[in-house]
Amino acid sequence: MKITTPSGATFRVHRRLLPWRPRLREVDPTSASPWDLPDADGELPVVAVILLGIAIVVLLPLIVLLLLLLGEILVLLLLLPAFVLARVAFGKPWIVEVVSGRTVVLAEPVVGWRAAGERVRALAAELQSRTWEPSA
Repeated sequence: MKITTPSGATFRVHRRLLPWRPRLREVDPTSASPWDLPDADGELPVVAVILLGIAIVVLLPLIVLLLLLLGEILVLLLLLPAFVLARVAFGKPWIVEVVSGRTVVLAEPVVGWRAAGERVRALAAELQSRTWEPSA
């Protein structure tokens, strides 16, 4: 649930489904493109071969990392029902989080799916009415 406080701050209030918080990976958008060709008279084939070799060296690890990332996502999706069933069967608490951007401002355990949903709604109402302002 996405909430905007009266002061203009934006927070997300939700239950965390996985027992751990997923890591966020960042990609540098300023990295050079392998398709930038220099202007050279008669040396284009040599430069193209060099750039192709560099592109293969750079792209091969990226493709492997992409395949590993997709595999990790697939494993997480396959394990998600097992984690949810285990939480319900063994009475493990759900983690209710208040998140600002990528920062977890509040994380509290709440036992029971309905109780966690009620706590999410209560925290959202408190944020909207400004009775509780988390320190970000």
